[in-house]
Amino acid sequence: SNQDLAGKTATFDITVQQVRRMVKPDADDAWAQQISQGALATVVELRERVKDNLQAMATRSNREQLRNELVRLVVASAELDIPDTLAEDEFEHLKHDLEHRLSDQRMTLEEYADTSGRSVDDINHDQQILARDMVRRSLVLQEVASREDLFVTDEDVDAALQMMLPEGDTLANFRKELEKTGRLNSLASRIFHEKVLAFLESHAHITLEGDVEGAGDAVATEAPVAESAEIERGEIERGEIESAEIESAE
Repeated sequence: SNQDLAGKTATFDITVQQVRRMVKPDADDAWAQQISQGALATVVELRERVKDNLQAMATRSNREQLRNELVRLVVASAELDIPDTLAEDEFEHLKHDLEHRLSDQRMTLEEYADTSGRSVDDINHDQQILARDMVRRSLVLQEVASREDLFVTDEDVDAALQMMLPEGDTLANFRKELEKTGRLNSLASRIFHEKVLAFLESHAHITLEGDVEGAGDAVATEAPVAESAEIERGEIERGEIESAEIESAE
């Protein structure tokens, strides 16, 4: 990134202070206790914990894919005009966010375009399309929430805050701190989207393929909104979406 050094050859004198090699430990109970900081007593328990974690990751991934497909179907069937001002505001937000992330890597938008084999105009065009898609999705979800009377209550926010509350802090003080930094609005937004997505999921006809024993009950289960404040959780077993049709809420 330093233009004064770009393209030049440099010579370095290096002194090696230490050389290490990796020694693979024996997978025994003592090792399991060490890496789990005493939480797990045996390798068997460690294997089960790793298995559970991988399964949780898989179910969250499957649920996210399913919900994305549901939203795609709803948005695709919606008829609406995208206000140019909203699309432009979202585009400016996306552009600013990209430039900020690039600056953290000490890279300009022009340099990023050059390394990706595209022009700045190409990148801006893609961002404009993405901005309109995001605005369209947001407006459709807001309309669903309005028609189905879905909204975020103070109780919803407090329940989520209670789960995130640092030890020794009070709920009122924690809420005030998050409100100062704007994180409270972000939390409320996540709770709102969780409510709308949960509604769409609970009113969808979903057919799964593969090893999906018990998946039907899991898909229909709506987890507490508070739990979604920190992580998108899901109960769908392995499988692929064959079809998803949104039925009337009535």
